Amino acid sequence: MRVVCVPTEDPLAEMVTAVAASAARRLGLDPRLASLTVCLDDIADDPRVWFALRSAGPATPQRWLATIYLHPDRITRDRPGRLSLVPDRQIWERADVPSEAASPGPDDFRRTKAERSLFHQLLWVEDLITELITPDELPRALVEAFQEGWAATVDGRLRRRHLPGHSVADRRASFSRLFSRAGVLLPEHWRIFHRLWEGAVTDQEAVLAQVRRLPRLTWRHQ
Repeated sequence: MRVVCVPTEDPLAEMVTAVAASAARRLGLDPRLASLTVCLDDIADDPRVWFALRSAGPATPQRWLATIYLHPDRITRDRPGRLSLVPDRQIWERADVPSEAASPGPDDFRRTKAERSLFHQLLWVEDLITELITPDELPRALVEAFQEGWAATVDGRLRRRHLPGHSVADRRASFSRLFSRAGVLLPEHWRIFHRLWEGAVTDQEAVLAQVRRLPRLTWRHQ
């Protein structure tokens, strides 16, 4: 498995490459991935999963080429004003980063944050490779809700395997930010969240059945 971080001249590239390679090995992905590329040029800091996966080609049909996209804030120390108790703004509502802001350097790297992000994304990669999830079969109106629900199952599985991942508090906060925009979150909605986190539902159809009972997000696509 070839692992590379781009841009290769980025001062964080070597450290990110080492963490990504270790995460892939610990998840047992190295026999399945021909290459893993981590891009540190994500346009906006967005905690959602962004990656591309394609076959390595007819000569090696069981091996894959994976590309993960990360914003540097996912792997570096928290900046003043970065965290907020209020719901996140949409990308198009956020102010531009000041042009004079310095790029993060090696002293800003936080291995724990990098592991959380990379283990989370790589378990999604595994789920796609094994066809535990099949995105083409998802109803378009439920894609966003499904992604949030599946993310809870991902970090719950990582926690049960004693591997790095986002905490239950992080997942609850993300769940609240998304669904509270569509309606009041009731105790039953939080019971759904904990069923997802605790692994009570583990396949695509079961998770879809759960997110259908949450406040509907379809208005966001109108």
